[in-house]
Amino acid sequence: MLKRKLQIQQKWRSRLLNKNVEKVSSQVRTKSLVWLITSNLLKLFILVFFGALVLFPFYYMISNSLMTNREATDTVTTHLFPESPQWGNYKSAFEEGYWWAIMYSFLIASITIILKLVVTIMLGYAFSLKKYRGKKAIWVFFLSLMMLPEVALLSGQYQMVVNLGWQYGANVILGLFIPFIASVFSAVMFKNAFESIPDRMRESAMVDGASGLGYFFRVALPMIKSTTLTVTILTAFAAWNSYMWPALLLQGKDIQTIPTWVFKTGRNSDGDMIIPVRMAGTVLAIIPMLAVYFIFRKRIMNAISRQGTATKG
Repeated sequence: MLKRKLQIQQKWRSRLLNKNVEKVSSQVRTKSLVWLITSNLLKLFILVFFGALVLFPFYYMISNSLMTNREATDTVTTHLFPESPQWGNYKSAFEEGYWWAIMYSFLIASITIILKLVVTIMLGYAFSLKKYRGKKAIWVFFLSLMMLPEVALLSGQYQMVVNLGWQYGANVILGLFIPFIASVFSAVMFKNAFESIPDRMRESAMVDGASGLGYFFRVALPMIKSTTLTVTILTAFAAWNSYMWPALLLQGKDIQTIPTWVFKTGRNSDGDMIIPVRMAGTVLAIIPMLAVYFIFRKRIMNAISRQGTATKG
């Protein structure tokens, strides 16, 4: 009886094994030439179609920037190509304060990056330390702030700036970046990065005679350089592209950042908008960040792919 039972089990296992072998063999079987050509053509069509959807708005923006205002505002015929390129549209956009807008945006982005790194690194490191009284409650409170939309905070931030008098004169520069140097999201990234450093690294540093500050500056900070670069990139793009807060604070002032400059570019003395000049200004506004991306593309992609982790530096 036992022998018969073992024979049945062996036969059943043999059938299952044969089925699995046939299944694996069918998966690696060479496809027909027609199927391969059809599959590749379908993939190519999908890539070209969605690539065109992404690139066409940029092409149309550049094309409009080289048109006359009559061509750009023609409601009867859609012009995809300028009849005669009007390079003077870019000159007109330049003359409306482009370099000053670049300078102010660069200044605000640089100061914001430096101060945000200092504040959020310290905050993330403090919360990565061992448990202490009240740590969990404070951390939950900070995390709850991430649930608030940016618009809900604008009124309080604006009132604070008004009370401090930072909406007048050169002090407006302070008002543009001070409310945004503390970021819970960035602090969470640094907290996770510091916590991913093995405890033996700290123990080894202490055995070698390093103090708390020595460990922080000589060991911990170099090991989270990928997270630091990620926060720097995200902060730079956010500060450079921010529109709502600068528009609220800079209304009626000569100081303009790139987003507010684009919004005001291309208006004549009567207040009417000249679309080709506006499009030329938009192209000029895109160029700096596009150049930064292509120059530092590898570093940007490597940093983002390793965000929130600690690597040996």
